[in-house]
Amino acid sequence: MIVSEADARSDWRYFEAHRSRRFRSRFGDGGRWFIRFRPSVNEPEIFLRVAAHPSAPLPADNDPAIGAAWFASAFPDWSRDQVTAAVQRALKRGPTR
Repeated sequence: MIVSEADARSDWRYFEAHRSRRFRSRFGDGGRWFIRFRPSVNEPEIFLRVAAHPSAPLPADNDPAIGAAWFASAFPDWSRDQVTAAVQRALKRGPTR
């Protein structure tokens, strides 16, 4: 699915305004999306978007909860332990802008 230009700008503005955040949950493009932001100093910044399953519960508005939802949606065959470990690694990287 292609992300609309308006939603792409919205994601960029969100992460600019919330510089310590690495994950976001939002509605758009026909459903709920989980967005992972991968900042970089030497490379372009990357936004990785995953469509949420319609029956997935809405996570709390914090990076650990949205990160778990992102990894569980991106890798549905992963165990809870694998998802938790991936979230911890993603959040350990910290801001690099």
